[in-house]
Amino acid sequence: MAARHDAMIEVRRIVARLCAAVLVVVAASQTLATRPHNLMFQDQYLGTTYAGTLDPYIFANDAYSLGGWGLSADTNFTINDFISRTEQQIQNQLLTYIFQQPLDFATTDIVMLDIEAPIQPNDWGNPIHDAYRDDYLLAVKRRIEVARALLPDARLSLYAVVVPNAAGDNDSPTWLQNSWSGYTRAAELGVYDSLDLLSPHLYAAWGPDDASFWMTTIPDYTRMGIERAEVLEKTTGETLPLAPLLSFYNYNGTSNNHGQLHDHAVVRDQMHILYDYASVETVNIWAPGPGVLDIPAYLDALGMRIGDVTQDGSIDLDDVDALRDAIAGEGSGTQTAWFADVNQDDQIDSEDMRHLVQDILSYTPGDANLDGIVNGLDLSALANHWQAAGIWQDADFTGDGVVNGLDLSALAGNWQNGAAGTGADFDSAQTAFGAIPEPGPAAVLLVAMALLITRHRRGSAFP
Repeated sequence: MAARHDAMIEVRRIVARLCAAVLVVVAASQTLATRPHNLMFQDQYLGTTYAGTLDPYIFANDAYSLGGWGLSADTNFTINDFISRTEQQIQNQLLTYIFQQPLDFATTDIVMLDIEAPIQPNDWGNPIHDAYRDDYLLAVKRRIEVARALLPDARLSLYAVVVPNAAGDNDSPTWLQNSWSGYTRAAELGVYDSLDLLSPHLYAAWGPDDASFWMTTIPDYTRMGIERAEVLEKTTGETLPLAPLLSFYNYNGTSNNHGQLHDHAVVRDQMHILYDYASVETVNIWAPGPGVLDIPAYLDALGMRIGDVTQDGSIDLDDVDALRDAIAGEGSGTQTAWFADVNQDDQIDSEDMRHLVQDILSYTPGDANLDGIVNGLDLSALANHWQAAGIWQDADFTGDGVVNGLDLSALAGNWQNGAAGTGADFDSAQTAFGAIPEPGPAAVLLVAMALLITRHRRGSAFP
């Protein structure tokens, strides 16, 4: 008995030394830019109507569309009205707007400036505006500068820069003249200098009753909008990241399906295209008014639930595998990165795996191999990765990126628990681990540590 008592004292000493040791271990991870998806209303946030609705999804409510009337760009303005508005008049109008709307001066959200009247951005280059084009564009710039002064921390974006050719035709002479020449002239005049983002208008403009355009041009249209917008520059030569705007509905008065809901596959396919562009920082989607659309059902069809890394509409072990690949930098392109940040902290790392496995899929801490029970196989994984960088499957159950005493404690505290758990005693724990082939010295030490903690937890006293 004395010998056993002395052995346990020595194990305690070893445990103390191991748990006191501080090792600096760099865990595998990927750092992301902030890439939420946002639902947007005109001149308002989603508010209480959708309170809690977005919680299970990788959508946020961090974007706001500031309508033209707040920027002295009323639809009833003449071109002369628009150009003649002074900085002070624009500021007074925007102050009035902000005081009446749910927009905070200190906001850090995306604020998309919707300046469409009296000239649409995609018509800035039209030759009929030659006589006053520069004055008009400088008036647009003046409004952006006022918005920047009053909303200094907002992520300012300009809507409809660009609007691609409806057929996705980059070489359309009419589009190059009426649209592209206006966008590039605006860049030369510094219109984009106070902005943080550009928001290409990428609504899918056609429907199934538009036989000549349906689905064949939408990919080209989407890519054209991104590839044109991402080369526009500030006068410093800096390009701007993009926050493109999509829609669940077809808003195109020339379409036979104008006003109709798009099949979710249309929106999903557009989103998948956007994920391939490093210039795309966030995806915004116009949200319909209350009661118009079952938003959760539509988002489910899009595969937008947090944890659905594969975007197949279900959350399961396939997502665990995809997340493991993403953490190791082996994911299938940038699309995976958008969905692998499970805890939405702009990092893809061990904590995302812990959140997916424990919080979403409800596996027990200690179940490294996800077979439904904490046993010797899991202890072997922990021993093999002791004090090394790892993720859940390597026995990092705390999500801190390293396998250490905290993970051992979690495993020991749940020994033989799980779907098939029976709460084994000291002897059966020994038997379970004895079935593991040839544990090395470190593994043997960890067995002693685990059994010590397990026995102590169950209230056993050493002789």
